[in-house]
Amino acid sequence: MAKITSLLLLLISFAGFGQGIEFSELTWKEALAKAKSENKLIFVDAYAKWCGPCKTMAAQTFTQKAAGDFFNANFINLKIDMEEPDGRAFGNDFPVRAYPTLFFIDGNGKLVQRAVGMQRIDGLLALANEALAKGDNIEEMTAIYEKGDRTYEFMIKYIKALNRSGASSLKVSNSYLASEPTLTAEQKAMFLFEAATDADSKLFETMIKEKAIIIAKVGEEAYNNKVKKACLATTDKAIEFELKMLLDEAVRKAEIGLTKEQDDFISQAQMSYFKAFNESDNYITAVENYLKAIGKSDDVKVRSTITEMCGAFPKDVTVIDKANKIAKDLYKHQESLDNLAMYCNTLVLAGNKKEALKEAQKAEKNSDKFGPEDKKSLEMLIESLEKGI
Repeated sequence: MAKITSLLLLLISFAGFGQGIEFSELTWKEALAKAKSENKLIFVDAYAKWCGPCKTMAAQTFTQKAAGDFFNANFINLKIDMEEPDGRAFGNDFPVRAYPTLFFIDGNGKLVQRAVGMQRIDGLLALANEALAKGDNIEEMTAIYEKGDRTYEFMIKYIKALNRSGASSLKVSNSYLASEPTLTAEQKAMFLFEAATDADSKLFETMIKEKAIIIAKVGEEAYNNKVKKACLATTDKAIEFELKMLLDEAVRKAEIGLTKEQDDFISQAQMSYFKAFNESDNYITAVENYLKAIGKSDDVKVRSTITEMCGAFPKDVTVIDKANKIAKDLYKHQESLDNLAMYCNTLVLAGNKKEALKEAQKAEKNSDKFGPEDKKSLEMLIESLEKGI
């Protein structure tokens, strides 16, 4: 069993991860301006090309969906090669003595948090949460609020800080709007944009009515990400309280709130819910709807879905067989090493280890299309499969 577990981990590592951290191409000056205007921190991966831990972190930590979901929503993300001219200039203000060094810096150029060394996903997320907490002094802001500051500039900053800290901003937001403050149409729309954290709320319903103003201000992608985040929060509540009606509410709000990609997002929300309650038949239906929505062209998303299926229902024959069929179709569509590794992974889980080895050996005979690194990885895959049999 230990051999099989190790093999599966290796195969999954070959097959890659989901959507990870999106690093910006902004200059340092542009990043500072953007961070200041959006009231966000800048996350900097200060690395060197020759650094082994930097490469490992880039391949295994930054690529994970959990990292992407959190960092893309909360930070301006930059990668800086410290041996290039831009990196040396950055190093004058933020010296680096070892690689990788991770920085969290505010829009004024003030260092909020620094960490040295490679981080796994849990450590990276812990650092990020700590940086956000340092960037927002909730106690001080609450004291200012209680003293009566209701200016728009302070209130939107306070709401953002409450939401980042995990505290509920619902009461504060509703109270502020009920006071009928003097706001421009844009200010009201942007306040709703920050305040609407759950899809099952009046704030959210009001916010999506202002989508045109919000999109003009922050862009369609940021608006849709906000809608998705709120709908996922309601989906999480549906799971926590075991209320299917809340899942249905999240689905309905996604249908009317999102401007695109409604079908794939809704299917993902349903997958999360049915996975939580071990409803494998409904889960498979949701998976089929999701794959239909994204199509076969997005290998990364398809592989990520297969990985989730195998992790969610590792002993469910119906789910594993379905995952195996999806992986087989994916490999037929595009005979890449990542797709082969995923196909072999599902074959092993389905108890067909010899068939997995056969497929890998067949690929080795036609390995001219692979580069040197892929050929080496294929050899490792075959060796691992041979040991697992």
